[in-house]
Amino acid sequence: MKQIRIILSLLILAFGVMPAVAQKHGPKNQNRKEWMAKMRELKHDFMAKELQLSDSQKAQFFEVYDKCEDARHNIEHEAREKEKALEKKGDAATDAELDALIADQFSMEERLGKVDQQYLPQFRKVLTRRQLARLKHAERKFMRKLMDKKNENCPPPPGK
Repeated sequence: MKQIRIILSLLILAFGVMPAVAQKHGPKNQNRKEWMAKMRELKHDFMAKELQLSDSQKAQFFEVYDKCEDARHNIEHEAREKEKALEKKGDAATDAELDALIADQFSMEERLGKVDQQYLPQFRKVLTRRQLARLKHAERKFMRKLMDKKNENCPPPPGK
């Protein structure tokens, strides 16, 4: 279970970092922006079907959902930027800097949970209890489908 959370966190981190990278590097990454927009559209379609959203719910839900996702991605992006900065310092990084990074890394799940809690009242206004109960499962199912699709295109690991 812990491995799944780590994998999901890494994938979410990747999706959070990609838009920022695309903005930094301009036209050469225009395809990345298009890819991210397409991924968001695919996720919207998937989530709408999984949660059985009515037409009237869709616009309201995805307005809140996208804000929540963006807030989560910002937290993950900031954490990754801190990691990169210390990686560049290498052995020159101080113990205090390393301790600050460790504290940040180990508190990230808590901060992500706070974002979820912040948006929960807004989700409650749009979704039924049953839909809200299925939300996190639908997100995991979407990520699983992405991983399965990616694994179809990857060679098997060594020794298999």
